[in-house]
Amino acid sequence: MMKQELFEEIGEAIHAEGQAAQLKNELFMKERETLDSDKVSEVRAAESTERQPENVVIDEGHLQQPSVLMEFELVQANLIRTTSDLDSIRAGVELMQNSTGKEKTFLDSGHDNTTLAGMTEAALNRDAGNELDVTSQKLLTLKDLQTRREDQLDIFIETKKMTFEIGQLRRMAEASKSQAIMLTAEIEQAKASVGAAEIRCSYIPDLVTLSVEEYSMLHSKAQEADENSRQMVEEVVQQVVAANISEYGLVKKPEEPKLDVEECKKALQEALKRVEAANHGKLAQRRWRYENGHKRRSIGVSPKFNRAAHHCKDSHNMTSGKRISGKRKKFALPELPVLLAKQSKRKKKRESF
Repeated sequence: MMKQELFEEIGEAIHAEGQAAQLKNELFMKERETLDSDKVSEVRAAESTERQPENVVIDEGHLQQPSVLMEFELVQANLIRTTSDLDSIRAGVELMQNSTGKEKTFLDSGHDNTTLAGMTEAALNRDAGNELDVTSQKLLTLKDLQTRREDQLDIFIETKKMTFEIGQLRRMAEASKSQAIMLTAEIEQAKASVGAAEIRCSYIPDLVTLSVEEYSMLHSKAQEADENSRQMVEEVVQQVVAANISEYGLVKKPEEPKLDVEECKKALQEALKRVEAANHGKLAQRRWRYENGHKRRSIGVSPKFNRAAHHCKDSHNMTSGKRISGKRKKFALPELPVLLAKQSKRKKKRESF
């Protein structure tokens, strides 16, 4: 709005200056006209005086004088009019000059106001730009905080899910380990009963013989029990290993599971070494017993009992081979309670922290 008013005032001032210039031109023309009329009147008066003869009658002079006076009066009236017009024109020109001066001063003040307005607009624009920058930075910080909060919530939810899954896996591992312990106990009892039966069979007198059907039934039952127990133990061990692997993949801190795995490996290696040493000793002992018993029984034994003894020998070798695998698990699996105790201690330490 201020700019439009200033432009309008500038246009009016330019129009006033044009009008003043036109008035000046008109005044100059009228002055020239007055001068021309004065010259014409003077020339006419001179001509009229020159044309009068010396011997003219006084009456004729009296008759010509009124016409000259009338022309002279008309010229004077025209001069007075032109002078009055010139005075009025000069007054108008002065008024126009005063108005133009006032308008110029007003325009100068308007220019100053426009410069001040431009300065104020620039300052306001700068302030607005600074405020916009500050608000944009604040909005960016708020957005960053919101994204961080959302990320923290997602991480918290994921950690809860992971901890819940880890707890489930640990429970499953503990249950499978307890089942493995129960199965190992049952296997040990079954093997102890089989060993006792074998010892009883070995100490039976030479005259007492077992039928082939009874021996085959006992052998098949023992073989089935051994195979079932071995399969159950292998399944439980696979479940425990899978639970440990999944727990190792889910836990964020991989150092503790690595230590657990290394300890388990060391314990298993030691157990395998012990089992191998025990198996070698047992094999040597059984061979010695078998050789000594065979030498004793070979004296005065009937062919029928020799067949039974040979069949018992084969079954004894088969059961001894199976017993080796069972003993290997027997010596390897008792390390599981130790590992369970260690893991429970570590779990308690983590919960306390």
